[in-house]
Amino acid sequence: MITGSTKNKFQGGSFMRVRRKGWWLQVVSLLVVFSLAATGVLAAPGGKMNTGRGQGPGKAKPWKEKAAIEFRDAGRHWAMENIRAMSLLGAINGYPDGSFKPEEPVKVQEALKMVVSLLSEEGAAGQGEAAELQGLLESRFKNVDTWAQAYAGQAIRMGLMPSTGMELLNGNKPAKRYEVAVWLVGALGLEPDTGMAQAELPFNDTPAIPAWARGYIALALQEGLLEGYPDNTFRPNQPVKRGEMATLLGRFAACRQLVAGFHVITGTVTQVDLDAPAITIVRRVYGLMPRAAGDEGEDKASVSQAVYGQVTVVPAKTVPLDPDAFIYLDGARAELGDIQAGYWATVITDKEGLGILVSARIQAPPGPRWPLQPEPGRGRNR
Repeated sequence: MITGSTKNKFQGGSFMRVRRKGWWLQVVSLLVVFSLAATGVLAAPGGKMNTGRGQGPGKAKPWKEKAAIEFRDAGRHWAMENIRAMSLLGAINGYPDGSFKPEEPVKVQEALKMVVSLLSEEGAAGQGEAAELQGLLESRFKNVDTWAQAYAGQAIRMGLMPSTGMELLNGNKPAKRYEVAVWLVGALGLEPDTGMAQAELPFNDTPAIPAWARGYIALALQEGLLEGYPDNTFRPNQPVKRGEMATLLGRFAACRQLVAGFHVITGTVTQVDLDAPAITIVRRVYGLMPRAAGDEGEDKASVSQAVYGQVTVVPAKTVPLDPDAFIYLDGARAELGDIQAGYWATVITDKEGLGILVSARIQAPPGPRWPLQPEPGRGRNR
């Protein structure tokens, strides 16, 4: 299995990540967002909403319409926690019959829609003139269903797909592992430099990875988006299942501070206020860009200005909680009062700044990684 030291195994790469000019992302926080899969955080029995203080549900909230999606075939799936989180963030949807079909391959156009939806509140809005959109699609795709064309066009505009190398895609074909890796790296605004493109990947099946894509795979490994399998393979052409895609989206969310209007806050709990209700967290920020960018009203000097890898502790932040927020502790439904100072927690806030999900662990994860739960009987798909 490829571990956190993967990047030290690359040979011939300078490990420089080239950020596209004009990319809107100023600071990427490598957070252990949600701590979901290692603890089954969102796989609550029956999927009912936890009230936080045991007072029952309040008035309907817009975010609850997304959060309330219950997929009839995913309740016990190994990726349920990530499926639920991505549903909450508006990145994924199920089928009209109420299923999610986590074991089915995700189609190219479905995967791109998920990424675009996670990146932007507007989704495929602003798709432009029909002629311009058609030109974009013809430059990257053999065919795309009508419903997915705007998302595919937006994916191209956002830089998810490189301008050279990648073959024309069939929107209805299963998305391959190496393709999804390339899209997620592109969504982070990264592209490999010459040295990284020539890096020697530590997989037995590296020759099966298209040469032009190897630099992207190296970046995906460095950013913690994917890992190899225990048999030292990457399996680049293996189709990505829908449940796996939800997990990869979770990995991607861990590399961003803002996700489609939602804010993700991760760190050590210092105080819990049951009356407010509210939770106070001291955060750890993993700086990537050599310039600071903090929350609105927050002292920017408190945010790391160092390159990727240096940890900066940001002053404590108190987050008011929605009375109907989801509360989880080590993978089980819990009450807010079960969370104590010193626990590790992640809070997702809505557009109003209210915490709508609290995922806590008694012990903090070992570093800026998203600990993923493998499907029983197989290696971690990281």
